[in-house]
Amino acid sequence: MLRGDDRATQESTYHFQQQRLKQLAGEAEVEAWIVELHRRARLYDRILRPEKEPHPTLRRALDRLKRWGAAVVEPIALLVSLAQDDGRLTHEEAASALRVVESYLVRRMIAGIATNNTNRFLMSVVKDLRDSVPTAAEITRLLSAPRRRFPTDALVREAVLANPFYWNGRGPQRSYVLRCIEEAYEHAEPLDFTTAKLTIEHVLPQSPTPEWLEMLATDAPDEAPDELHSSLVHTLGNLSLTAYNSKLANDTFDAKKKILADSGLVMNREIADAPRWGRTEIHRRGRAIAEKIITVWPGPDNTASTEPVKPQWSLMTTVLASVPAGRWTSYTDVATVIGSHQVPVGVRVATVAVPNAHRVLKLNGTISPEFRWPDPQRTDDPRAVLEAEGVQFDAHGKAASSQRMTADELAKMIGLEIDAPAE
Repeated sequence: MLRGDDRATQESTYHFQQQRLKQLAGEAEVEAWIVELHRRARLYDRILRPEKEPHPTLRRALDRLKRWGAAVVEPIALLVSLAQDDGRLTHEEAASALRVVESYLVRRMIAGIATNNTNRFLMSVVKDLRDSVPTAAEITRLLSAPRRRFPTDALVREAVLANPFYWNGRGPQRSYVLRCIEEAYEHAEPLDFTTAKLTIEHVLPQSPTPEWLEMLATDAPDEAPDELHSSLVHTLGNLSLTAYNSKLANDTFDAKKKILADSGLVMNREIADAPRWGRTEIHRRGRAIAEKIITVWPGPDNTASTEPVKPQWSLMTTVLASVPAGRWTSYTDVATVIGSHQVPVGVRVATVAVPNAHRVLKLNGTISPEFRWPDPQRTDDPRAVLEAEGVQFDAHGKAASSQRMTADELAKMIGLEIDAPAE
């Protein structure tokens, strides 16, 4: 790829190398080719094993990319490393260039942008940079092209408040983002994250007690507490890192405060300073976290697209197809998994042919008055269909809560990672 073979894949590498060797004339060219291959192998080894990079600034930048855990960065990281080794970039300039790549990946994950095109976008940037010096400014310019969807500061601020961060990316990536946010605070001594067995903690618990729901009811009198809970619980403003996840569980906020106040993490001590923990506090913390994200991971230039991120409708189709007969889920649960809101999900279910549309109910288990079969010729009662499939309804028309598939269960069913130790 670095030599311009846009069609190169891992499987075709050997073939392309054979073709290139056949074009070499004489031992001197073969020897020069081997020397260059050795140089690239040495630099590539440092990308895979950052501890081998002797310069501390560049070593930290390579280590951050390794901790992110995405092989898609390797070609562009090698391009930057070659430019530094050639003397076209200083170590500091190379580190800044790699930080732009990291920012692109992290911001897209926070914004909930699908990753299926990331590899193609980064490969196209490598191609565009072949005749240029891969500086931070040049990489930023190329990644800011509208089709490459480098989230702006405004989109980051919006996503932090609205998106279910807990469902985005992989477990170690979510933990990495929270770790970097904590590291952005001023610490008298560096934190040792390698020995601390930290996991992601939901301050507002995933399974709220009546006491938690009663507190949420005061935040939004016109909104059902359980729906408000679903819109808040997985957002970044409600998440932290702790070694006491099992002890905190569904405890009251007063009980959690006592443990969080003794934490070595500044973010936890800030949470403990709050008098209560509802929508106002979660949004206030979310806005503060968004500003740290914008500082830690610089954004695109002013040519970047400002369009809102569209819901992942293909993911919704996969989610709905996973709901088996005899079970139901809610618009809120589906919205949580795909990073949307229950209203557009409801509109989508009612207007587009999707699998198992009749198995999506309101959060309280009732069939939405706005439910319509995608097929206008279909007139049968959705409740009768659900009952024939084994779903039980009470006298008030509510499906049994024990048969509901929660967002957590939906995510597991389709293979999304939902929890992992922080690394």
